[in-house]
Amino acid sequence: MQATIKQILYCIIFSLLVHQQAFADNDTVVVNELIVRGNKHMLSLPDSGVIVGKKLIDYAKKTGIHKGVLRGLNITGMSYWAIGDFNNAMSHIKQMLKLAGEYKDTSELATAYGNIAILYIDMGDKDLGLEYSKKAIALYRKIGEESSAVHYINNIGWIYESKEMFDSSLAYYTLAKEGYIKYYESGEWLGQNLCNISSIYYHLNRPDSAIHYATNAISECRKFDNQKALGHSYLSMSKALLLNKKHHSSIRYADSALQIAQTRNIHTLTAEAYLYKYKNYEALGDYKQAVANLKLNQHWADSLLNEETTNELASVKTQLATEKKDKEIAQKETELALSKSTSQRNLFYLILAVLSTIFVSVLSYQLYRRQKLRIAAKNKELEIEQKEKQLIELELKNQELTNEELNKELLTYTLTTAQKNQLLQDINFRLDELNGNASTEVRKIKHVLNTAMSSEEEWEEFKLRFEKVHRSFFDTLKNQFPQLSPNDLRLCSFIKLNLNSKQVASLLNIAPSSVDISKYRLKKKLGLEKDDNLSDFISNIR
Repeated sequence: MQATIKQILYCIIFSLLVHQQAFADNDTVVVNELIVRGNKHMLSLPDSGVIVGKKLIDYAKKTGIHKGVLRGLNITGMSYWAIGDFNNAMSHIKQMLKLAGEYKDTSELATAYGNIAILYIDMGDKDLGLEYSKKAIALYRKIGEESSAVHYINNIGWIYESKEMFDSSLAYYTLAKEGYIKYYESGEWLGQNLCNISSIYYHLNRPDSAIHYATNAISECRKFDNQKALGHSYLSMSKALLLNKKHHSSIRYADSALQIAQTRNIHTLTAEAYLYKYKNYEALGDYKQAVANLKLNQHWADSLLNEETTNELASVKTQLATEKKDKEIAQKETELALSKSTSQRNLFYLILAVLSTIFVSVLSYQLYRRQKLRIAAKNKELEIEQKEKQLIELELKNQELTNEELNKELLTYTLTTAQKNQLLQDINFRLDELNGNASTEVRKIKHVLNTAMSSEEEWEEFKLRFEKVHRSFFDTLKNQFPQLSPNDLRLCSFIKLNLNSKQVASLLNIAPSSVDISKYRLKKKLGLEKDDNLSDFISNIR
């Protein structure tokens, strides 16, 4: 009988343990599902990301799954970041940082450092952003998570780009690209990185490279539901097309980014999209649309900052209210202890109200002053851009005039040389008509004439003048057609100047028929067909 009771007890205990394990496994499944859903939504549907993140925090706290709490704080914080609510984002990520330290979870601690870096960058403190990015990279490398460090190497490139240190930025972006290719089969992160590289080539005024990387970024980002990354890749393409002066196409890509910002509530894209619409309309001369989009850009840029300052003010008011409550309690305790009169208590409240009013007034004035300075700075920046644009136009005009003057000088020099050679040839011909037994003196004169017509110094002088006008002409020919001889190059330069066969013959001291033969041989060396026009071909070489 006792053995039977023991067996029953063992069975009950075993059953409880099994059920407890089953509940624990089920909790882990739920937490993991919420993490996957939150990671998917935080940059594509950030409003949903906030809801899922908070749900994950509550569920993980109830079930005691620390990893779930940390992931929930991360998802909620970065969803707020995508919306543009920097204060709520910073609050959640700093909670994550604190708990990761308490739980001794180095991987999550590194992630928190990296996300704080992102927030500081967007809030304008690039130096703190750089400091926290380096902390994240150091921690990831300490625990051997080199693949995670790649994200923050990319972020350092972002920081240097915002500091306009474009060469350093490109170096970090390129290093990050190699890491994404090495460690990630998925191209989601690679797409964002290619978008960043396109932006650098925009700043470096290299439109073909900017379009190339923007095209690849869009292709990679469309494979995934990371709408924030796709929106930024559309903006990169808009910038690249602006650089290529394809303004209507650029506006369409900016509108695509705006559509994502509005439908997915990702307003960190909005201000920049309106900025590039403004620049395109200005370039098209549609100043009405340009001004309208500039106002929208300023509105959205200010709204992000205003949301931040509103949150700061709310935080200050909450702190004041807490302090006021604490002082009220202290006042009541003091009244009980010291039996203070009602008039003293009323006086205290009056002083506190006056101080609060003064503090709020001063803070409101400071906010107004900051906004006014920001508008003035923006106007100054637009004025500087306009002046720079005028200077560039003036420089281009001066360069055109200089090139035109050099071209005239080159043509005048060449034709003068041809006329001189023609005159010398005529004199040489007349000497040939003299008696066959010409004197030694006549032969000397003919030698001098032939030497003058084929002077190497004269060719060098011509070449020097020619290259001032057509700087890379000879280099291009040599690179594309290494089989060309020096005489071929000379002939090409004369054809480039639209000289006729008689003028070329005078310069080369040969018969016009020999020039035609030389042109025929030159066409063969250049790989031209019989019907191809040699002059047109050489005119198109730059």
